[in-house]
Amino acid sequence: MNLPQSNDRYEVCFEGIPSFPQEGWLLDYYAPILGLKTVAIYLALRNEPRGVWGTLGSFFLRYQVTEGEFASALSGLEAIGLIRTWQKQNADVNDYVYAIYCPRNPKSFFGSELLCGTLRRYVAPQQFDALLQKYQLDPLPQEGFTDVSTKFFEHFQDGDATHYVAVKNLMGESALTLRVLFDYDRFFTALKQEEPLIQEKMFSREEKDFIRDLAALYAYDEENMASLVVRVLETDKPFGARLNKDRLRSLCALYEERPYFHREKEKRETSHLSGRSAIAEVVRAMEEKSCSEFLSDLQGGGKPAPKEVQIANSLTQDMGLTSGQANAVIFYLLKVRERPTLTPTMATNLAAAVLRNDAKTALDAFDYLIQTSPENAKKEQTKSRAKPSVVPPSQPALPPKKTVETEEEEGDEDYAAFLEKL
Repeated sequence: MNLPQSNDRYEVCFEGIPSFPQEGWLLDYYAPILGLKTVAIYLALRNEPRGVWGTLGSFFLRYQVTEGEFASALSGLEAIGLIRTWQKQNADVNDYVYAIYCPRNPKSFFGSELLCGTLRRYVAPQQFDALLQKYQLDPLPQEGFTDVSTKFFEHFQDGDATHYVAVKNLMGESALTLRVLFDYDRFFTALKQEEPLIQEKMFSREEKDFIRDLAALYAYDEENMASLVVRVLETDKPFGARLNKDRLRSLCALYEERPYFHREKEKRETSHLSGRSAIAEVVRAMEEKSCSEFLSDLQGGGKPAPKEVQIANSLTQDMGLTSGQANAVIFYLLKVRERPTLTPTMATNLAAAVLRNDAKTALDAFDYLIQTSPENAKKEQTKSRAKPSVVPPSQPALPPKKTVETEEEEGDEDYAAFLEKL
């Protein structure tokens, strides 16, 4: 978010023609989302003369708003597609051009899954239904009626095409596409991991946009969204009708209260490992990659078995692990245990143990699994059975004092040696 200063300059340009009905649209379904003060700042900018430069300080003083209030309002207006900001950095002051867009008409707004779903979060159900009723068009006569209206060519067309010249960029409106965080490549990669026969070309543009908008509305990441889409896909239906939208919408709402479905979950807790040690490389891979990608890396880049992908995804969707924690469980089962195998029962039991012991990161989960592993218990038993060395009382065996640096170095060396033996 930009924080314009009072001495910065600004001007406005218009990408739509203001009209009286638009003010009602702003109050009905933009103000509940943005707040009335933000809508007022939008109207104030829309009231500015075009092509005239002024200082933001004069704007703040005239409308009694602070720099912070203006920046906060501008951020919301930009995000919802009412304003687009262009900046030019100069030595002393910055220049801003605010492109003013018109609010979407009711058909465009309520036809957008993202905007319509966002509004549902801010108003009561009865208020939302009242808005739909307010902007619903009356049905046209159907049975027994025939459209006898005069056609354009019947009244105006005289055979001389020179009169009909299109003029561009004169009137009308331009709507901004809302910018959301969604990686289609990552989504379809995860989708193919779950069901290899699914191809991107099986989806229409409208279905792709619907999936993207739902993911943005509920803040789901691409992998979890793929796991929901594969459950509602009807491949026997014709092109454009293979995605059961109502079912997908219901599933998204059903899992909304599960925080591990959301994109922010992975960003809150990381292991904060740097360097190029073996354990650092492995743990970073655990936390940066999805379960299907991590499984693929473990077998040299090949496609993992669908059953293994299903088990791995269940650790995040059903058990509530982050991708990093789930990958730690996968790595332990497939690379650490004497008999490597990935089964639903074993994976679920280990996931539950990780959660009970409050392991926050991939490294926490991996450390816990190593410490409690049967292989580690066998080593401890072997050490306890070894004959202790006898040390004369006059010469007690004191271990050398270790610094934090030497402990970390030895830990990396132990992990590196451990990983090289796998």
